[in-house]
Amino acid sequence: MSKTKIRRAYIGNLRPRPNLAENLYNDLFSPHCLSVKKYPDNGDHGIVVAQPKLSSNNRNNYTETKASSAYALVEFSDVDYAIQVLNGVQFDGRTLRVSREKTNFDSGGNWGRNN
Repeated sequence: MSKTKIRRAYIGNLRPRPNLAENLYNDLFSPHCLSVKKYPDNGDHGIVVAQPKLSSNNRNNYTETKASSAYALVEFSDVDYAIQVLNGVQFDGRTLRVSREKTNFDSGGNWGRNN
């Protein structure tokens, strides 16, 4: 049985906000005609978002700090094309950093990004 390597793009420097996966899809990927695998038909499994937790008190008044940045891992139909199109694009007032997802298993037993 052969293993299929999932190829995803890392999209960094995103502004944390509610419904970020949906906003990315509707406001960024669709206008650029980028096809995301498994989205929206099967939920947002094609878009994985990591962001600071927003409490219900500060969802609308999120105070931005240097550390308040989110990122997404997105499974595109054509990852190389998506990287070419999106890297350096302004989205929600920020310049996006887009690259191929890199996962390494270090000797400490931790998964991490390598840049």
